[in-house]
Amino acid sequence: WSRFFPALARVDRLDELQRWRLRSLSSVEDMLDAVVQALARTGRLEKTYIFFTSDNGPWLLRDLHGGSAGLLRDGKGSTWEGGMRVPMLVRWPGVIKPGTLVNEIFSQEDWLPTLLAAAGEPNIVEKLKEGYKANGKTFKVHADGYNFMPYFKGEVKKGPREQILYFGAGGDLNAVRWNDWKVNFAVVNGNIATGIRE
Repeated sequence: WSRFFPALARVDRLDELQRWRLRSLSSVEDMLDAVVQALARTGRLEKTYIFFTSDNGPWLLRDLHGGSAGLLRDGKGSTWEGGMRVPMLVRWPGVIKPGTLVNEIFSQEDWLPTLLAAAGEPNIVEKLKEGYKANGKTFKVHADGYNFMPYFKGEVKKGPREQILYFGAGGDLNAVRWNDWKVNFAVVNGNIATGIRE
């Protein structure tokens, strides 16, 4: 991470918590770099998609050691933006150009139809609703994801997802976002383990 944020290289200016975070980030960076180097050595890097993300916001149970959502409110277990939005780094040779910044509404469930479209099945969501046979078994389900391949390839200017539903850990619908608008029906005050829905 120090190559992205040169100020972090000045460890002598950091307090104990900042040094702990830097060590954590550095160890993750080292592990990811080892995987990338192994792929490069074996000639597989240009045929490999790399997705690096988190499942939700900072772990508030750990107080300051759990991370920060920056300018976004709250963290893991909440349906505030700090609990739901996460950064994602993607390396997808031939599809996503290096240095591309995406600020569209995207959900992890969008990877299913997107990756299947990349594999040659662009309409999997519709086919699954009707019943789709694969590997000797028929699947009839409603997949909530969207195919982002046309957007990632630059064929369209906007991603297909305009909305996202924010469910709490108990399965309750707490908020809905449509484009830049969001309405909260309820919020969870407290952390993921002991928070109260109000």
